[in-house]
Amino acid sequence: MLIATGLLVEFILALLITLTEGVTWNELKWVRDLPPLVHDQLLYASELPVAEQETFHDVLRNILVPRTVGSPGHRKVRQFLRQSMEQLDWHVEEDTFEAPTPHGNKVFSNIVATLDPSACHRLVLACHYDSMVHKHGVFLGATDSAVPCAQLIYLAAVLNGKLQEQKRRGDGLTVQLIFFDGEEAFVRWSSSDSLYGSRHLADVWHRNSTQSYNLEGCLPRSDIATQIDRMVSLPAFKNCFAKLFLSDEQSCGDEI
Repeated sequence: MLIATGLLVEFILALLITLTEGVTWNELKWVRDLPPLVHDQLLYASELPVAEQETFHDVLRNILVPRTVGSPGHRKVRQFLRQSMEQLDWHVEEDTFEAPTPHGNKVFSNIVATLDPSACHRLVLACHYDSMVHKHGVFLGATDSAVPCAQLIYLAAVLNGKLQEQKRRGDGLTVQLIFFDGEEAFVRWSSSDSLYGSRHLADVWHRNSTQSYNLEGCLPRSDIATQIDRMVSLPAFKNCFAKLFLSDEQSCGDEI
């Protein structure tokens, strides 16, 4: 989360563009060279005050609930995501649609929050907010993907001053956050039973057009797109080599 905060700051401060009239959007784009954070920047990003940690946890508590598509928790989380971004003065749209699933027709709603809708180029950070239908009971989906959702809202909040300043400059670049719905499969992961929200939004944006520019859809606006999912802590491995020749080899196996 903290490294992601530093990366987002680097994106906003470093990516400046110059718009040229009379060319297509694809011709306006170029490959972004994103330098890695150096050691000092990583140390700075890792120093989060306790108060800021509690702010993040407050956001997470509103999302870390069972939120299968169509459930009360799902509706509450969708409302929380939308209201959180609207309170930061972002432009929020919902891509709501109905689609067939193995459990019958379901209504899905992607949430698209854009800092400056008039900007030509966008840095897109995305995650999904629905949780999996688990056959063994309630599934919270902390890392998949309540934590990524909380990260994006938290980053938008703590960087709000810098982001609004960048918006006022009107340099043609903005940040867009997408909270996809219906990422999880209802029965078995397949091309038809998964990614309901992202497939629908990609199709809509592909078909959209803008009359004032030669724009094939909204997808060409996205210069950089990053999907944030399954954020987990680093695993810890025990060293059992010293016990290999001891009589308590079983205890070593238990630790593994």
